[in-house]
Amino acid sequence: MVCGSGAGAPEDPQWVANLETATGPATIELGAATFEVDYEVVRPGAPDWEELYEVWRDYWPDAYDYEKKTDRQFPVVRLHVPPSA
Repeated sequence: MVCGSGAGAPEDPQWVANLETATGPATIELGAATFEVDYEVVRPGAPDWEELYEVWRDYWPDAYDYEKKTDRQFPVVRLHVPPSA
């Protein structure tokens, strides 16, 4: 999972919009490895957004600082990594 926090910027990062308009898998990099992944942008108000967002917030210590900088709620992106990755 990744979060479109933009470090608390007033608007979502452009990459979130790019994912929402793209078709097919996305390419991610983890260290030196590159993977093709399916993904789902989960926006605030979606049934599972709160649960996913809490996982990210608990993991990312700067999340609370980001929240103080803006009124927007951050979209999260659920990544579906293939089992062989």
